[in-house]
Amino acid sequence: MSNMKCGITQIDKHLDGFNYGEMVISASRAGHGNFYFITSIVRGICYSAKDNPKCLIFTDQPQRNIKKFLPGDENIFTFYSYNCKDFSEFKNSLSEQISEHKPQILIIENSELNFNKNKEFYRHIKMLTVENQILTFIKGSINRKQERRYWYPPAIADIEGAPILEKLADKMLIMQRPEVLGIKDCNGREQIGLVELMLCAYDLCTNDYSYIWFDKEKLIFENYDPDIHGGNRYIF
Repeated sequence: MSNMKCGITQIDKHLDGFNYGEMVISASRAGHGNFYFITSIVRGICYSAKDNPKCLIFTDQPQRNIKKFLPGDENIFTFYSYNCKDFSEFKNSLSEQISEHKPQILIIENSELNFNKNKEFYRHIKMLTVENQILTFIKGSINRKQERRYWYPPAIADIEGAPILEKLADKMLIMQRPEVLGIKDCNGREQIGLVELMLCAYDLCTNDYSYIWFDKEKLIFENYDPDIHGGNRYIF
């Protein structure tokens, strides 16, 4: 299928949906909820798609538990926690899991490993994505240099591995929550729940940040609704 929508209006509007065979990078600093951001997008895709796609979450986090992190979504998500010490082990393990589960959507979480900075890592994921016609999401990270100017939203160049990603990624999503950074609005008020989002695809890059919302109780990202979330008082 092509142009699958996730239900978050700003993402669907700017990126015109997601397609099988695409590699998508979602990047943020640690602690901003990037994992839940990706699963919110995938959940929306799975519930709206006609072919009932299944998602494999290939994670280096052994504590991940579907009932704890994604309650009620057991019919969509399958977790596999890997413990690979080198890139060769990672490739073999990932290929085995794709062959066994035959997912239509793949999420790769590799926050603790060093080989994700290797160009071959992204080239291999791109190859598997195209060969198996999977929609692949990779949880990326923002480099530490960006923290020195935390008041300014991160850009593509701030993503770890940015040079190769600009060539290989079909879409890139860069997210940050001002609340986590302690950044207040122009009136000095906390920006609780607000999410700043940059969306890039092929030759498209939004110059301005879009705004969505994070529900900390439900652990989901959703549309920003001024009537519900306090008008535009959060916006600079």
